[in-house]
Amino acid sequence: MLKNRRLMLIEPGMIMPNDSIRRIGEPLGLLYVAASLEKNGYVVSVLDSSAEGYDNIVDLGRGYIRYGMDDSEVLKRIKDFRPDVVGVSSLFSARMRETLRVCKLAKQAGDINVVVGGLHPSLYPKDILKDPNVDYVIMQEGEFRLIELLKGNKN
Repeated sequence: MLKNRRLMLIEPGMIMPNDSIRRIGEPLGLLYVAASLEKNGYVVSVLDSSAEGYDNIVDLGRGYIRYGMDDSEVLKRIKDFRPDVVGVSSLFSARMRETLRVCKLAKQAGDINVVVGGLHPSLYPKDILKDPNVDYVIMQEGEFRLIELLKGNKN
């Protein structure tokens, strides 16, 4: 069973072609998970790195940019909240690089269990678990399965 009273859910920054239109939308999946956790007595913080760091644009070269909070700010926010568990969303395969970047920051922040969820991890859980900074993958409906993991159930 995970130590599990404080959870931080993170939407990572975005990498995209520099001629694309940057868009921000609510991280609905994370918000559903957060609501379910709070309903079950957990203390939750949601960090939307791409929205909060919307104006922080880095030219990656080869026609790509990254926007979102920089690593030092994400790390600071994780340390300030002091979560037992960090959950990172990866809805699309194109976001995995940024997702794994946030997982590494979470591990640097302290003794934190790192959980990854979303469509890409649901399709490729074994690949995601090869990363040394990922402890668990939640497949399919995170708002139900994460609570089961936190309670120690292995379904």
